[in-house]
Amino acid sequence: MSIKQEGKTYTAIISYKVGSKYKRKVKRGFLTKKSAQQYEAQMVTKLADGYTPDASEMLFVDYYDKWLATHLSYGLKPQTIVNHKWTQQYVHEHLEGITLEQMDRNRLQQVIDEYGFNHKASTTKQVALRIGMPLKEAFNTGLIRTDPTYKIKINGASSKNASLKFLEEEDLNNLLNFIETEDIPDLYHFVIYTLALSGARAGEILALTFKDINKADKTLRINKTKTNIAPHQYTQPKTRSSIRTISMPERWFTQLQRIEANYPNLDEHFFGETTDQSNILRRLKKLLTKIDAKQITLHGLRHTHASYLINHNIDVAYVSERLGHSNITITQNTYFHLLQQTRESEANKAINLFDKR
Repeated sequence: MSIKQEGKTYTAIISYKVGSKYKRKVKRGFLTKKSAQQYEAQMVTKLADGYTPDASEMLFVDYYDKWLATHLSYGLKPQTIVNHKWTQQYVHEHLEGITLEQMDRNRLQQVIDEYGFNHKASTTKQVALRIGMPLKEAFNTGLIRTDPTYKIKINGASSKNASLKFLEEEDLNNLLNFIETEDIPDLYHFVIYTLALSGARAGEILALTFKDINKADKTLRINKTKTNIAPHQYTQPKTRSSIRTISMPERWFTQLQRIEANYPNLDEHFFGETTDQSNILRRLKKLLTKIDAKQITLHGLRHTHASYLINHNIDVAYVSERLGHSNITITQNTYFHLLQQTRESEANKAINLFDKR
């Protein structure tokens, strides 16, 4: 530990050990030597309590990306690589803005429980394993103090329910019509309405501001996301493809007018600073019960949107772009069974053309 004067300011240099290696944390710009010494004393206390600067400042998605790049260099089987790439996309969608230090057992369990809601236990176990591998390495190398994967429970859906990831078209229409015909429009219901009509991620919709709405062009601009777990933060999407403009139907802007009329004092983030996904999910469950539809997650609304487009023969390249996937392969892998049905239908049409006389 040392304090150095650099011109008119002071710099604190803190040494700490990670595994068998020593690292340094340098903090510059202190106006007085005393303030630099106070910072040094605070860091010494925090380090003694197990604080690791790398873990507190590094985003988990960044650590995951670096770990995966190294892991994939070992020459894995093609399908294993595809599985890791898919999990990487899932991590970016659900854990954006979370630091490595914040990835504790409770947070990991929450992510696994959400995934297991509509996936089989065997599939959930594999996803938990792939997310847990870099966390175990971070623990073994001393970057984090505890092993988040210790005694994680795998709660998967039954085989019957695991395939129920999205609403059928009739249930989707019932949900939209129920929200549109409410006597008094509900702001939380409008979040659900927006998710269903946009196909965007929940964090992306909750981060929307009035500046992101273009009423003239009938579009939404997706350029940030709101982290799922408190303290909530607004962060930039990790992938370039996540930044996009989504065309919205006229019915959405009609509903927006009702919301603006009934909520005249909305702030810039019109869904509210404290609104989180758990609040919206509770409302979704109640709505689905009222219309007698099967239960899905907020992410299930995204699947509902995509499946609706695919079933209506919308080009998969456009669907991929609208969802903000980094490449079309992710879309094809996620909605393989739906696309397979479309391919079979197109194949029959092609053969029928040649059978005409």
